[in-house]
This record gives sequence, structure tokens and C-alpha cells, in this order.
Amino acid sequence: MVFGAEGCNQTHWKKISEKGCEHLQSSFRSKLQKATGLSFDEWNGYWSEMTTFRNKYVAHRELNYDKPVPDFSNAITVALFYDQWIREIIAPDFLEEPPLEEFLIKLKSSVAPLIEKL
Repeated sequence: MVFGAEGCNQTHWKKISEKGCEHLQSSFRSKLQKATGLSFDEWNGYWSEMTTFRNKYVAHRELNYDKPVPDFSNAITVALFYDQWIREIIAPDFLEEPPLEEFLIKLKSSVAPLIEKL
């Protein structure tokens, strides 16, 4: 998990391993910056915007929340990056499901004809 609370969530990326924790966090941040092209400050702003949207509209639905939906382009890049990164971290172990990028390609191809009809 990238866009959630790290405090109580055992699936947050910062809690993947107690061993080499600082190295993993440093690796994640530097590779994430390369994947997204966002500076540290830009990333923090984007993370804050997405996490606020998640907390106030998606996960916990505040009735008076009226902010615009954030741009999800970077969120998709982050999700694809995270999936690839975690697969590298756990190797030689592996995840049963195919890489998220493969799923996204299949999803786009199945949705494209529907969008064209609009």
C-alpha cells in the first residue's frame, strides 16, 4: 500500500520488512522518483492530495467533501512501479497473479471498444 496510513496498516510499503528497513525505504523512494519523474516535494504534495481524497471520499466518505478528483495518471504509474518493485524485493519468491502491467493491458483492450461507443 502506498496511498494509505502507515501507522496501523501492516501492508504499507514501509512495513515490508524489519531487516534492512532503511535500505528498502531509500530504494523505494529513489526508484519511485525515477518512475514518476516527481521531485521529493512534488511527490509529497501528490501523495498528500491522493491520500486526502482516499481518506475523505473513497475509504471514509465525508458527506461534505467537495474537492475535485485528483489526476490518477501518477497513481497508476506508482501502482505499476510498486508491483514491479515488490516482485524484485521478494525474489526468489513470487506472487501467484501476473504483473499488474499485464492486467492493465488486458483491461485497456477490453474497455477500449466500450469507450469508442461513447
